[in-house]
Amino acid sequence: MGGERDNDLKIIWKRTEDLKAGEICGDDVFDPNSFVLLAHKSSILDSKTIQYLQRRDVEWVPVRVADGDVKDSNIILELEDEYSKEAKTILAPELPLIVSDEKYHESIARFETVTKTFVKSNFFQKDEIVNLSNELVNEVLKMNSSVFNFMTDIAPGFIIKHGINTAIIACVLAKSLNKSRHLLFKLTKVSLLHDIGLIYAQEKKSLDYVEDIFQQYKPGDLNRIKIHPVIGVKIINKVAPGFLEKDEEDALIEHHERYDGKGFPMGAKGEKINEISRLMAIPDAYDTLITKIKGKSIMDPYMALKWIVSNSGILFDPSFVKAFVQITGIYPTGTHVKLSNGSMGTVISKGGKAIGRPVLLVNDEEISLMEKDDLFITEVLGVD
Repeated sequence: MGGERDNDLKIIWKRTEDLKAGEICGDDVFDPNSFVLLAHKSSILDSKTIQYLQRRDVEWVPVRVADGDVKDSNIILELEDEYSKEAKTILAPELPLIVSDEKYHESIARFETVTKTFVKSNFFQKDEIVNLSNELVNEVLKMNSSVFNFMTDIAPGFIIKHGINTAIIACVLAKSLNKSRHLLFKLTKVSLLHDIGLIYAQEKKSLDYVEDIFQQYKPGDLNRIKIHPVIGVKIINKVAPGFLEKDEEDALIEHHERYDGKGFPMGAKGEKINEISRLMAIPDAYDTLITKIKGKSIMDPYMALKWIVSNSGILFDPSFVKAFVQITGIYPTGTHVKLSNGSMGTVISKGGKAIGRPVLLVNDEEISLMEKDDLFITEVLGVD
């Protein structure tokens, strides 16, 4: 009977200010700054605990609710809204994923130039987007490994860094699924541009023809942030007619659709959602969740991966989630862990095909758990 009741419960993420006494914690909650355990999985949250979590700078908490009580909440959209407001004129990136450090920072600088030129003069450097997309695809294709580096803090800023990171991770994901180079190019191109509409979603940054878009919707139907996929396509088509092919337009418009059909703007479901959108959705969410703003991220890579897995078949295509876990490993690079012998280590590679047996750095010694049958991870301590 208990198991049946558990199957009827789902986990949703709620802001701490929206928590109510009596709700059940869906997973262990850690201090975002020190990784001290603050609330245990399955514990009942009372008002004192909720206030304590708020004092410890915890912003989001997983909560268990009955399936019928699940409301349409979009943590990714809310974070994108927050981050876009915080974006600064010059945006600094995190260290690279898969591509060389030099190439990564060069790509950031080039994409920043494209974006700033577009914002200032309405001139869209479409050839540069094509060249950058091709070069990033070539970088991913020539790499033999898929090492995700999360060991360095992300400086403030979002749209530029997020576009590059989403493009690279999405390309790696598609490569692991043996997708064609043509699709990798389209995916990278769309990923770079997918949040361009956020720049103009704020009224103070809007344009006349963007405001015309809002007139197509009745007040209250969709807020400005929710329409940003449509805004992005309309703007690109306005300044660079013909640059987007039909499937690329669809991918941009549908990048906030959900696999269960409860997304927007059209409520497309399952494989009726554009394949590029379904591939991009996971890296989009992942990078958003681990992005730091004001020195803090909403989740470390380990918790972000758990969140994505928990939303497989709900927000994300299950087959693509499975592939994503295969390339990141259960314990993403940079995760600090405790081992069964009491020692502490840091994940430096996902290891081989056994995704739960990564390569660790323990006391300056590289250890592969694949080669240590008597050693295993007992606890995740967090990520610097």
